[in-house]
Order: sequence, then structure tokens, then C-alpha cells
Amino acid sequence: MDNTEMFKKMCEKADLDWNPKFGDNVYCKSINEIGIVRYVYTHRSNREWICFSYESKGEGVFEFHAPKDSYIPLWRQDQLQDKVRNKLTHTDAIGAVWKLYNAVGVNRSSPYARLNSLEQIWLAFVMEEKFGKVWDGKDWVEEVKVPRKGGMIDRYGDIK
Repeated sequence: MDNTEMFKKMCEKADLDWNPKFGDNVYCKSINEIGIVRYVYTHRSNREWICFSYESKGEGVFEFHAPKDSYIPLWRQDQLQDKVRNKLTHTDAIGAVWKLYNAVGVNRSSPYARLNSLEQIWLAFVMEEKFGKVWDGKDWVEEVKVPRKGGMIDRYGDIK
């Protein structure tokens, strides 16, 4: 699981639909801890609350309750793949992500060159496929095609 500061920020800014379920990885902004969702319930305030468990630096396992908006989902690869499952065939998705992954190592000017985990790559892929946005290091922004002699450079560094 990617629990880097960059991935937390990417997930927070992505603002993807999230219906929390048992076992989801989350970052709780209120207490600055990463853990997993135990259960979700409706608080007496009629707001959705989450109970999550986390291990605090060797002191044991704790539970914490807070409103849903206090948490950032830290998306797993399978959850991100589900976000595009209806849009692409399995072969298309794997082929596109493999091509994207290769662009990270080959094309250092690619917006994907700064990504460091498969979770980050999958999140970038989902955001681009669903919303046409790329990660600029701080936020999700509209993708910009760069004109080149012979065509446009796409997200993979290929000339179209």
C-alpha cells in the first residue's frame, strides 16, 4: 500500500466517488493516522461516520470515530481498476497501463515520470480516462497536448 504524502494528496484531490466499506485503507486527517475502515454508521447528526482501526507507533491498536469527510480513501489497485472496468476491456486496461508504466521510465518529461508506485500510476490512469486530468505534482489539471512536428504528443509520449 502506498502511504506517501504525495499519494495522500493525489487521493484527496482526486475526489472520486467513495462508498466506504470494511477493509478500505484510509488516512484520517483529524489525527494524522493511516488505518482501515471497520464499519460505517449514521451518527445522530444524520451524517455518515466511520470507525477505523490504526496502529499507533508500537503503542497498540486503536479505534477512532469521525465523520466521513475527515478521511481520505487511499485507493488500492483493485478499487481503481473497478473505476474503469466498464469503460475498458481488461486487455485494453492492462495494455494502456503497461504503456503508461513504460512512459514513466522512458519519457522523463511525461507527467507520469514523477509517479512512484503502481497505485499512483493507476490513479493517474483513472483520472485521465474519466476526467481528462493529469497530476502536475500539486493538483489534477486538464491534460495539455503538446504540438510537435508530425502530430501531437499524447500522454505516453507517442506522436499522434
